[in-house]
Amino acid sequence: MKSFFVVLLLLLGFAHAQAASAGGAKAPSTPWRYDIFPLNGEIRWERDATQQMVDRHPFGLAFGVRNGPSTVLFEYSKFDEKTGNATLALDRSHEEFLFWWKQNIMNFEMMDLFIAGAAGGYSEKVTTTLAGSGSSEDSTGLQMMGGVSAGVQSVLFHYVLVSFEGRLMAGKNFDPNPQPGMLLRLGVEF
Repeated sequence: MKSFFVVLLLLLGFAHAQAASAGGAKAPSTPWRYDIFPLNGEIRWERDATQQMVDRHPFGLAFGVRNGPSTVLFEYSKFDEKTGNATLALDRSHEEFLFWWKQNIMNFEMMDLFIAGAAGGYSEKVTTTLAGSGSSEDSTGLQMMGGVSAGVQSVLFHYVLVSFEGRLMAGKNFDPNPQPGMLLRLGVEF
């Protein structure tokens, strides 16, 4: 996982250097900005085994590169779920890796309205523990997923980013498909 982040940072740096050198002596019309979002408060709704809608709260972080109205973000999120009792217990771990393309479509004095699309993958691991007979583990491997979102973003104090968005996430075995959700991000730009 750590090597993936290193490779991604190198690719983003290389893309930035290529874009900067392609202009030659001409100055870029808009500066490149780098965004880091260590605080991502997300809520997502899915159906549980009894077909009731329950909320999940994935932990997430994101970082990206912005030039003008366009932003490319890499987002990682994860949540764990534990259900059952002393006789039968299920532990579910869900991880997502997404690349988002975010486009500002309207600029207001204090905020921007944006739309976004995502592509990436997710993996789930379920461990079933039956009392007295040990446990078994089942994994999905990496599955394709995607999403769309719309929201607002504001820059406070020249470097603090705050955004709020509504989301629809789709993937194999999601129930419902797509899953609705909301995300509040807090980060910095430099």
